[in-house]
Parts: sequence; structure tokens; C-alpha cells
Amino acid sequence: MDKKTKIGVLGVTFDLYDKSYPTLKVGREKFLRSLLKNIADEIDFNFPKVCSVREEVEKCIKEFEVENCDAILIVFLTYTPSFVLLRPIIDCKLPIIIWNTQETFEISLDSPPEVTLENHGVHGVQELTSVLKRIGRDFTIISGHYKDNRILERLTMNLKLAKLLSKLKRSRIGLIGYPLQGMGDFNLDETSLLANIGPTVIHIPLDELVDLAKEAPKDEVNCIMSKDLEDFDWDKTITEEEHEMSARVEWAIRKLIQDYHLDGWSQNFMVLGRCRELTLPFLAASKLMGEGIGYGAEGDVSVVTSFLTMKEISGQATMAEMFSIDFKNQALLISHMGELNVAMAREETPVKVIRKIFPLTEVLPPPTPVFSIRPGISTLLSIAPSFNGKFQFIVAEGEILDLPCIESIGSPNFKWRPNSTIEVFLDKYATAGGTHHLALGYGNQAEVIKILGKFLNTEVIQIC
Repeated sequence: MDKKTKIGVLGVTFDLYDKSYPTLKVGREKFLRSLLKNIADEIDFNFPKVCSVREEVEKCIKEFEVENCDAILIVFLTYTPSFVLLRPIIDCKLPIIIWNTQETFEISLDSPPEVTLENHGVHGVQELTSVLKRIGRDFTIISGHYKDNRILERLTMNLKLAKLLSKLKRSRIGLIGYPLQGMGDFNLDETSLLANIGPTVIHIPLDELVDLAKEAPKDEVNCIMSKDLEDFDWDKTITEEEHEMSARVEWAIRKLIQDYHLDGWSQNFMVLGRCRELTLPFLAASKLMGEGIGYGAEGDVSVVTSFLTMKEISGQATMAEMFSIDFKNQALLISHMGELNVAMAREETPVKVIRKIFPLTEVLPPPTPVFSIRPGISTLLSIAPSFNGKFQFIVAEGEILDLPCIESIGSPNFKWRPNSTIEVFLDKYATAGGTHHLALGYGNQAEVIKILGKFLNTEVIQIC
């Protein structure tokens, strides 16, 4: 995930102790500041002060909101009554993460009396979580000692996912034209997508893409073409006209991304394919995915959302489609018409770009990359519309097989094997309602996605 996660920190104590134990708050603040330093490499903490009364909590939370913090981390440094925090939390939209920790690791027979005074936040945590549960306010609880590396890893992951949550809520997906008619699994309510997951869909007329492609500056088009010839194993049968049209369309899409501040985009080949002034942007989509720009075919904005999620979690992601079943090798052929993240390509062989004859459309043959991606442990994610305007995350872990591209297919492709039999996987995936477009990223990411689902109050179904 890029850039540091920004977290507002509420360290809380009980104002009843201020007169009787005047040094207690100072000591607890010193402890919390030293604690935060241990996990500050990837997190930008905003910890103004220790709070003991509601007014102090309100002031801090307002500061966190103004500073666009991704979440609030609450640490009970002593017992604190829940009503000190409750109303400010209710009024706040930021995710709440409660770290149930303390300084001492052991309470023993010879522990001095100040140990319990300085380490008695646990019942304050329980009081707050009880009332939050009662009123239906979501929160995440992480219990464990601050020196336990497992707990620190879990905490850090939760804090980073708060950053992803913020990015999803600010993300913008451009839809050029309209989705493919009759393709129902990714048909969705854009209001529900915005409310439940976060992305805003920006509708872009096809004419705007056509006009930009026509107006593309010749020198910038030439730069795109030169870079293509430098980066790829270029098919010599691709004509200058075909290459130039591909570059013009790419330039136009990049301009739309820039002008509309898009994090991802989607197009429908049946819409673009009827316009002889364009070509299909298979190469552009593959290159842009490598640059972290989300992509969805056929006008599918839900898979763009899946891509943006997987990209932030795993570093790189690609749109994927289960094209055919390889029963013998218990695997799936993953492919599409010509789109796959070129940054994930196998390094030992160059990415070929072929002249693809595409009889389903009327446009010039689109230059299309043909390659396979690097093998390794990986995760598939489908963010699927569900009933009652909700969504569900359907996730499966498996392996990209160490195999070359099947070049005769004429599109980029690879084989993926689930962590179950192929038959069990396919049955469970279909039963769960998984969509036919997905996103794929490296690593075992199911547990991370489950945490994200909890943040979003969205069901997560792990297939394998």
C-alpha cells in the first residue's frame, strides 16, 4: 500500500485520578508515546494528548477528521468511563480500532501496588465495547501485549486496511459508454456501491473518447509508439496505422483518467467496437493495470473495485476471468480478450504484441499483448452484488502455475490452481454467487480481506 497510513490516537485515563495521582497521566502518556514509536515506520500517528474528559475527546476527534485520518486508535491507559468516549464516537464517521493492551506483561505475587494502578484499562475496554455493541456502532478490537510481534502485525494490518478503506471511499471509476447488455452478474446499484464499499462511478460519453483520440498530439502519440517498440516484442505485421490508432486511444484514455481524477476505468468492447474511429484498448488496459490503474471489461465497475482492493493489499493486481477448465491438471485457464497486467509478466520471456483479428467488431485489428504471469501463491477476489443492496467478498487462495503462455489463444493467459480440487472449488464458487470477472493478486490474502470485510460490514466467503 502506498504512502503512510494516518491514524488519530486517543489515549484515555480517568479524571478522578488527576488529584490523587498527579503523575499518573504524565507517566501513561510517556508509555503510549514510546509504544507508538515501535510501530511508526509505516504509520503516521497523530497523538495530541491524553484525554480524561468528553470535551478533550471531542476536540481530538475533530482534529483527526480535519486532518483526514484514516481511523482512530483507542488505548485505555487506565480505566475510563464509557460515556467519556461514547457520544464523540457516535458522532464520528471514522473507523474505530481499540487496542486492549497494557505495559506490564505479568501480575505476580510480588508486584508493587502501582502496577495495577498503571495497568487497569481492560475493564474500561469492556465497558466501552459493551455499549458500542448495544447501539450498533462498529469497532475492531485487538487484545494483546504491546511487545508481542503477532499482535503488532495484526494491529499494523488493521491500521493499514483503514487506509485502504479511506482510498476506496474516495475512489472514482470511469465508465466509458455503457455495460454489455444482458451481462447480469455485475449489474449493480451505483448508490449501493458508493454507500457500502465507497467508489463513485463517473459516466463518460463515448464521443469524448473519440474526440480526444482524434486530437491526440502527434509528438505524444509518437512517444507512446516508440516506447511500445522498446518494451515489447512487436509483431511486424501490425501496420503503422493500427499502431498509431492504438496509441491515440491510449493517450485519450490517459487524458480521461487525468481529467476526471480516475482510479480505474471500464469499457465495453461492443460499444467501442462499433466506432471505426477507434480500436480496442487491450494494450492500454494491460499497461495501465501495471501502473496501478484499475480496469474492468464489458463495463464492469465491480471488478474495478476488486482490482483496486487487491492492488492495495498485494502490491500488484490484474483483472481475471476463468475461461476454461483443465480437469487433468486440476486448474483453470485464466484469460480474457487481451487484457492482463503487463507488470506481472514472467521476466524470462518478453511480452509479445500481436495483430489480433477480432471479428466481433468493426475496428482495426487491435495490437494485443500475449504473455503469462509470474508463478506463485495468489488470491482471487470477487466483489459481488448481493441481495438487499449489499455486496459480498468472495475469496479463494491458490497458485499460479509455473507454465508458459499458450500463445495460440491469441490473448494473455495463465493457469491457476485452487487450494482444493477444481470440482469442489467450482461448486462452492458458483453456490456463493461469485462473478465471472475477478481480480487476482499475489500472496495468501484471505485473512486480510476478512478484516476488510469487517470494516465494511460486508460478508466475506472464503472458498478455499
